[in-house]
Amino acid sequence: MFQIKLGFEQCQALRETLRATLPGKLDVQLVLVSPMKRTLQTAVAALDWLLDAGVPFQAHAGWQETTDHPCDVGSPLPDLAKAFPGVDFTQVDPVFPDKTSDRARAYAYNRRALVARAQSVLAELYGRPESVVLVVSHSAFLSKAVSGSMFANADFRIFSFAEPAPSAAILPLKAGEKATPVLPAAPILESPPPPPTSTMAVPPTETETETDTPAAPSGSGNADLPPLVYRLEEWDETRLKCGGMGWSLDSIREIGDGLPL
Repeated sequence: MFQIKLGFEQCQALRETLRATLPGKLDVQLVLVSPMKRTLQTAVAALDWLLDAGVPFQAHAGWQETTDHPCDVGSPLPDLAKAFPGVDFTQVDPVFPDKTSDRARAYAYNRRALVARAQSVLAELYGRPESVVLVVSHSAFLSKAVSGSMFANADFRIFSFAEPAPSAAILPLKAGEKATPVLPAAPILESPPPPPTSTMAVPPTETETETDTPAAPSGSGNADLPPLVYRLEEWDETRLKCGGMGWSLDSIREIGDGLPL
């Protein structure tokens, strides 16, 4: 049974924690959000104080969900723009929400495409002028393709880019330019599953319960993956407490594990 009320309660808890944590440590200069309703709802409910302060909110198709199941395919952009007027949708890839046509192959539901998409959005973050970016994305994409860290609904983790930095031949930086710390916040679903029974338990997401494509075996290596040039290192502030909210599992998975071949 979907629990909409629970989702917004989790959003409120996330909001209070972020408001108490971020201003003293990190000056958020941009919010990137997956253009899915559940992540957009999370962003405007938990981060409204940043929106009120004039921080830009930008929808980005690269951070959307993993599968092509109906629950993980977005809505038409005009409908989203009308429902979320505080979010800029002008930079969203016009192929969105398509995931299955030839022109949408960058968003295909397979291991190589998902890891390539993760590397693409990380490369973009690395080259952005902002020093602190907050990303609202999805637990499956973040854990399986982006960072390897587990995310419970509405938890967050703080990362910086790992060293050594990518070579100038891949993505040059200006002298003195800093890598972009990333704060991915797993979304509150508009219809979330039950809450964890303890701070170490993660309820299954819709993605995890509906996957019917054979997944790559655990520990199968990354020989078939694009080069993992961009890697993240988590800050102790969230790593040592199982996420900023303390709701996530304390485990690391290999990038690509659990994704379909």
